[in-house]
Amino acid sequence: MDVERVELGPARLVGVQETVPMDHLTEFFDRAFGAAAGGLAAQGAPPTGPAVALYRGDVTEVVDLTAGFVVPLDAPAPGDGLVDVRLPEGAAVVTVHVGPYDTLEQTYAELGRWMAERGLAARDVMWEEYLDGPAGEPDPARWRTRVVTPIS
Repeated sequence: MDVERVELGPARLVGVQETVPMDHLTEFFDRAFGAAAGGLAAQGAPPTGPAVALYRGDVTEVVDLTAGFVVPLDAPAPGDGLVDVRLPEGAAVVTVHVGPYDTLEQTYAELGRWMAERGLAARDVMWEEYLDGPAGEPDPARWRTRVVTPIS
C-alpha cells in the first residue's frame, strides 16, 4: 500500500450534511452530489473537482457525513439546503484505493495497520475523494478513491 504523509492547506467543502445509515449511503450520495452540483452550478460555479464525502466520528452502522464538492476559498456562500464546511488543515496521511467501493474496508484496515506501526493517530474526521467511479468508468475494478485521514 502506498501511503503519503502530507500537509493539508485550507479548503472548503460545499454539500449536504446528514446522519445516514450505512446501508443507505448510495441513495444519499446520489441525492447529495446532485443537489450540491446543482446548487453550485446555479451560482455560476459548477464543480471542477471530484465528489467528496467527509465522515465525522466513528464510522459505524450510522454515519455523520457531508457529501459535496471542494470549492475555492473565495467562492460565494452556498445556496439553500447546502452547508459550507472547512476541511481540517495540518498533517494527514493519504492513500488511493483502487477497486469497487465494497472493498474500501480492506484499504481502511491496511491504512490503520500502517498508521499503528508508525505510532500515528487519526483525528475524528476523514474524507474520500471519488477520483474515478461509476459515472465515468464502467469497470469497478478500475475505480479510484483517494482516502484522506488527518492525523494528530
